[in-house]
Amino acid sequence: MSIFRGYNLERHRDDYVLILYVNTNSVELSSELGEIIKKNSQDLKEYVQKL
Repeated sequence: MSIFRGYNLERHRDDYVLILYVNTNSVELSSELGEIIKKNSQDLKEYVQKL
């Protein structure tokens, strides 16, 4: 199973932007993203509490 389910290449003036569509059924990637989201959420909560 691939980590990505598709892609799109868009041209913006003289540059190109590669958009990768993540396969949300990928266990490896999902768990890593879940940890990042939890950490960022906790960091945001701590920041708001300090205000």
